[in-house]
Amino acid sequence: MKTLTISALTLSIFTFCAMPAFADFIGPYDVSNWTSSTEYGGSINLSGAPTSITLISGDGRVVTNSSQDFTIAAVTDGFVSFNWAFSTIDWDTHWDPFGYLLNGIFTQLTENRGLDTQSGTASFAVLAGNVFGFRAYSVDSIYGSGTTIISNFSAPGNTTLNNSVVNPEPSTIVLLGTGLVGLIGYRMKKKGA
Repeated sequence: MKTLTISALTLSIFTFCAMPAFADFIGPYDVSNWTSSTEYGGSINLSGAPTSITLISGDGRVVTNSSQDFTIAAVTDGFVSFNWAFSTIDWDTHWDPFGYLLNGIFTQLTENRGLDTQSGTASFAVLAGNVFGFRAYSVDSIYGSGTTIISNFSAPGNTTLNNSVVNPEPSTIVLLGTGLVGLIGYRMKKKGA
């Protein structure tokens, strides 16, 4: 019975540690610390912060490409993760793609020629000082815009209001798990001896 209880406790701790801890746009990643860049009728709506932000691609009735960028430097090494929900009123999703930026390189998350509404989860590694963020791009800036809501944002160094770390580093989780497995093995060996 004790082995079952210890196993259940260990599983509970691993499950808790494996669950993503979302901190949203707070602490060093408060929206006031980010850099915004908008062009040709695009915008970045911060009214949902700290829970979410919204990027709207350009629709300025000027035939040119444009970007709405929201960027910041990573506070420390780790992973950035977020959920995204995209919709467009343009002819095709190809004209208003959404994705993330890492040191100026754009990685598209929306699927070209896909559904007018798309969503997903993204995660990528950053090093301290890397500049990352989000981009709502428009190929032509006409015929309607694409809108993307970003939520459940987490980045290395996010803190709760009481300054405790929300997303522990993976090495911390591994050390905790290794210690628990060692403790269980020791107790089982002692019990069998």
